[in-house]
Amino acid sequence: MVLVTKGVNINTKWGEFDNPPLNEAVVKGHVNMVKFLLKQERKAIHHKNVHGWTPLHTAAVYGHFEIAKILPAKKAGIDTKNNDGDTPLKLAEKNGHTKVVKLLLKHGGR
Repeated sequence: MVLVTKGVNINTKWGEFDNPPLNEAVVKGHVNMVKFLLKQERKAIHHKNVHGWTPLHTAAVYGHFEIAKILPAKKAGIDTKNNDGDTPLKLAEKNGHTKVVKLLLKHGGR
């Protein structure tokens, strides 16, 4: 958080998958960091990594229910497809994350 106040670009991608910072926070399950990054950059919710994963895809794969609850309220694309044609719902189903599946269905996921 200190880096952002010092002017560091929060949209810089890094790592093997060119993850945007928001995706990295989701991977690690850092709820407070996710909230912070969304306040700094609203469009970050739509940023994708090299596989076409948005933060919601990432939350679905890792089963991060608390984060998955935040993202639809911030206008995350419920039915956005990744490079393989998978939606967040499909990824949550594939990985056995029942709570996330129910949540995405509640928000109209297909």
